[in-house]
Amino acid sequence: MSLRTIESSLYTRLQTLLTTADPAGYVAAVVRVAGDRETQAKLESESPTTANVVALALDRLGPAEVVSTARGAAQQTLMAARWRVRVVVRDLRTQVDALTTTNTGLYALLDAVIAALTGYAATGLKPGERVRFVGLEPVLHKPGRYVANALFETRY
Repeated sequence: MSLRTIESSLYTRLQTLLTTADPAGYVAAVVRVAGDRETQAKLESESPTTANVVALALDRLGPAEVVSTARGAAQQTLMAARWRVRVVVRDLRTQVDALTTTNTGLYALLDAVIAALTGYAATGLKPGERVRFVGLEPVLHKPGRYVANALFETRY
């Protein structure tokens, strides 16, 4: 079990949005980025003006709990990795349309990301564990661009 294995599994799962998002082509790219704010801001500014991008980044890593597997056995540390999925939507329509249009609004794309990962049995997780949705940060609005961060947790 490793971060690399888990990240690869999450990334592969998010890539399905390239072909399953409705309408076809609505998601232009699924990319991997570093978790720092500077890298993510660069992603926003460099994305083509008509592209909607989903970006996966490791946000935080730390011990979740210490567990014993059997009486007298050595203890193991269960690790928790928090993942940030940044959704960048380019949209010049009114704010209401850009956020709420049935298939092409920011909320529709967030719903697709959340549905793709929540409950997913990613490769590399502790047996019986699944990806958990842990929250959404406030939506940022800049002229013609909407950005949201969905947060997920994996345990391994």
